[in-house]
Amino acid sequence: MPKAVRLKPKQIVAKLHGIEVKTSQGKDVLTACRKAGATDKSYYRWRREYGGIKVDQAKRLKQRELENARLTSPPVVRPLMRTPAQLLAYQQLVLRTANLPLPGAVPGALACAAQLPDLGL
Repeated sequence: MPKAVRLKPKQIVAKLHGIEVKTSQGKDVLTACRKAGATDKSYYRWRREYGGIKVDQAKRLKQRELENARLTSPPVVRPLMRTPAQLLAYQQLVLRTANLPLPGAVPGALACAAQLPDLGL
């Protein structure tokens, strides 16, 4: 079974337009979809999502959906988006403000760092 290919909004709008042209010429939807290389199920889903919009509008729609998903993600998930360098800097900041030695400076410092509360950042 071939691997599914995820199309970009520009490609989807182009395929939708091609299928609509073929159906307006008298072909049935199933034949037009097969010629375009899509299933009729995909066609109806695309038509529901992208029907009647242009390529630039489709791009903006996808960008807004991604931005919306990023902004509405729960705060529990956001700390996972931090880089290891940011997490290390945060740990060092907490250790300095608690007047604890930095890890590696004193042999028992890692045990001190393990006792720090997780502030959820």
